[in-house]
Amino acid sequence: MPRLRPDPVPAMNAAGAQAQPLSRRRFLRLGLLAGVWLPFKWPGEQLANAATLAAALSLLHDGYHEEAASALQSLLFSRGSPSSSVLVPLGECYEALGRWGAAAVLWQLAAKVVPAEANTFLFRRAAALEAAGSHASAARLYSSYLLQEPLSPARREAAWRAAQCLEAIRDFKGAAEHYQLALSLSANYQEWLQALHRTADALVLMGQPLLAIAIFSQAEPKVEPGDRPWFLYRWALAERAAGLAAQALSRLRTVFESYPQSWAAYASLLLLLDAGEAVDDYQRGVVDYYAGVYDRAVEALQRHIAADPQGHRGSAHYYAGLSYRALGEYQLALREFDWLIETHPGDPLIPAAILAKAETQAQMGLPTQAIQLERALAASYPQHELAPVALGKAAALAASLGDRPQAIELYQQLYQQYPQSAAAQEAPLRAALLSLVQGDRASAVAHLRTGLSQSEGSTAALAVRFWLGRLLLEAGSTDEATPLLQSAAAGPPSFYAYRAQLLLQGVREAVLPARGSALLEPPAQWQAEAESQLQQLDPSWRPGDLPAALRQNASFQAGQKLLRLGLRSQAQATLLALARSLDDQPLCQYSLALWAKEAWLYRLSIQCAARLLAALGSQAPRFVRALAYPTYYGHLALAECQRWGVDPLLFLALIRQESLFDPTAGSSAGAQGLAQIMPATGEWIAEQLGEPFQEADLLRPHVSIRYGAFYLAKQLELFGGDVLAALAAYNAGPGNALAWARRAGSDPDLFYEAVSFQETKTYLGLVLWNYHQYRALYSA
Repeated sequence: MPRLRPDPVPAMNAAGAQAQPLSRRRFLRLGLLAGVWLPFKWPGEQLANAATLAAALSLLHDGYHEEAASALQSLLFSRGSPSSSVLVPLGECYEALGRWGAAAVLWQLAAKVVPAEANTFLFRRAAALEAAGSHASAARLYSSYLLQEPLSPARREAAWRAAQCLEAIRDFKGAAEHYQLALSLSANYQEWLQALHRTADALVLMGQPLLAIAIFSQAEPKVEPGDRPWFLYRWALAERAAGLAAQALSRLRTVFESYPQSWAAYASLLLLLDAGEAVDDYQRGVVDYYAGVYDRAVEALQRHIAADPQGHRGSAHYYAGLSYRALGEYQLALREFDWLIETHPGDPLIPAAILAKAETQAQMGLPTQAIQLERALAASYPQHELAPVALGKAAALAASLGDRPQAIELYQQLYQQYPQSAAAQEAPLRAALLSLVQGDRASAVAHLRTGLSQSEGSTAALAVRFWLGRLLLEAGSTDEATPLLQSAAAGPPSFYAYRAQLLLQGVREAVLPARGSALLEPPAQWQAEAESQLQQLDPSWRPGDLPAALRQNASFQAGQKLLRLGLRSQAQATLLALARSLDDQPLCQYSLALWAKEAWLYRLSIQCAARLLAALGSQAPRFVRALAYPTYYGHLALAECQRWGVDPLLFLALIRQESLFDPTAGSSAGAQGLAQIMPATGEWIAEQLGEPFQEADLLRPHVSIRYGAFYLAKQLELFGGDVLAALAAYNAGPGNALAWARRAGSDPDLFYEAVSFQETKTYLGLVLWNYHQYRALYSA
């Protein structure tokens, strides 16, 4: 977490006089006046294992927030008056513990102790009060910050937060003013659009819809096509609020008719119906279908068909069939697809209906009929864009049935007849793998040779080069195999690049066995060597100094300011944008990586180091590689991995991929923390370990590492030590991994090909690539 360094000189107040020390009694009174009880431990009551600031910060770093808070409290007055070096991490401890009132008091005190940073602590106090639900006080402080910091990089954030607080207390006039300020300060399109909508909403709520309409009218030319449905819908809401019913209904109808796949179209439909407006049943059915309201979609489409049995749209049957299928009414779905195919000759949706019918048959457990229908589609409509898609689906179905000869035939037909189609990119590879499973290596090599010429520039090219290289190597054709494997090994980090590197080294195993590891910080010698090499680029640079080009950079200064304000994610985003501009300035990139490491911004540090590593290539010093593949939290990982019998380097490789060592990381699926544990999984692990569980604990490094190591150990146990299968289970669940393992047998490369989730395949490749780097750097 960000922390301020101890001030080298006594703090001065705004008038320039030395700040007076605050007594313990005065500080306690401040806490009591705020309604917060701070359980102090005075000097002499210090924890034996955290008697120094460094030890307390270490506890905070590892997520032992209660222990860190107690240790910091014991140090608070150890030198007579509170020090910012203690106050700041103590405030962050309180925030991590959700003790927002106590945090607000700490930030108020910190503003008195360090007047030069008073506005910084004003913002942090406002944030703590906002989190505590004191919206009026928070809004007042944010507004004060805006007045006192006219050039702050956090002005938009302060305006936005003030607006939200004012909205929470129903001060819509104040909210609108602050949203408008945020709108004017928006740095990118998405921020601008978000602020635009919230400004308009606040204006409507404060009874000024005409002002909202004016804003929509002025903004319309800037709105991108993908955002127009919701933009127009909210514009219509403002017109309704202004009593402009005709204009509102016209705009709602535009959304309903022009953007049927948008949720805004469904919302517009509901308002049109609520207003008693007549709507076209066909259009209504299509909008309902895309909104997932399948029963209503069927009703509307059937009304459309019944209203004109001879002249209705054929596509009504198509959407009705899709809706019935989504409802699980498969026979009714087949009936609708058949009616379209049989009674509407020439309708452009007939090929899509045939494919949808085949997919429905597959869902019904009739794969043989589905394959026949998909083959018929390709034969009847050979020039249609769905013909190669149908062949690919038929081949995959045949393979799932164990009918390898038919699957190989279909894949071969696909890549021969439609070599340029997206569906055919992996067809030679799939045919080769099926031939390999049948024991026909000669046919597998023949398919791959064809794929080598057809896949260049496609996503399948790397896989084809790897597999052809592997099979030729196993056949003894080393001279032909080596350049193929070298090409695969030189590709971007992936499973194929990792495996190609091992094969070139004569290693047949997919994952090398664990061996003794130190898991220490890189030796000081590595850093000295790296800095000596980098210094050759600019002899005037001194290791440990920030280059002037970085120190004076406005984005770097803004990132520092955001970090002091507690806006960690905004700071990282600002500094990462800066890092992308430093690829031609290796000294600045290196210095930013080191600075980020010291600020505990590990994600940023790794990203900077990775960019530097890419720029320097084979000339990159070991220390730069160690910054890109670090051992942060290594002491925790080593202890837990020894406890559960997991290779710690493998586990660190996993953490790097899961979170880039960012303890606050979260995924869209809900996984959290360093090891990206899902809350339900975390609860199960806690039960197994006999521990109490709170979801917030997943953000504590020591908890996330303990749970992650335990869970990986369980997967390794389940799969008999098979690292590849265990990693797949960690990412996609043991049930999926078991199914893939049954399909692949004992060949690890075939296991990888059996994985049906692209996310999991990417994950496996990157974790193993990371592991390869960690072994090279840290193995004893």
